[in-house]
Amino acid sequence: MNKYKGKQKGKITYRDISLTEQDKITYVYKKVKEEYQEVANVFYEVKVKNKWITIVRYDSAHGYLHRHIKISLEDESEIIDLNIEQGSQHGWLTIAVEDLKTNFLEYRKLFFERSKVAA
Repeated sequence: MNKYKGKQKGKITYRDISLTEQDKITYVYKKVKEEYQEVANVFYEVKVKNKWITIVRYDSAHGYLHRHIKISLEDESEIIDLNIEQGSQHGWLTIAVEDLKTNFLEYRKLFFERSKVAA
């Protein structure tokens, strides 16, 4: 369980969305203005041997939304995907969370195939 779940630390807010017992989304954002939230990070994590591992991560560093995809359990490097629907900055958090909710099973399958282990 995320120790920051539902709490604010300064202006940064942390939230968890449980997908299954082995899958969750954690997102971290900060309010820049009342109506605008800056995406600090949105993580899709999978539990492997009682340890949470981030396999997909969104952030908006550098002024645009992009996705990092971890290669495998053995290879810590990431593929950085810049081909993300941008919309407006106001919608980036929603875009990232909705993509992970919709596609987490596919991200999981591909990650474990690259890792050469059964999901």
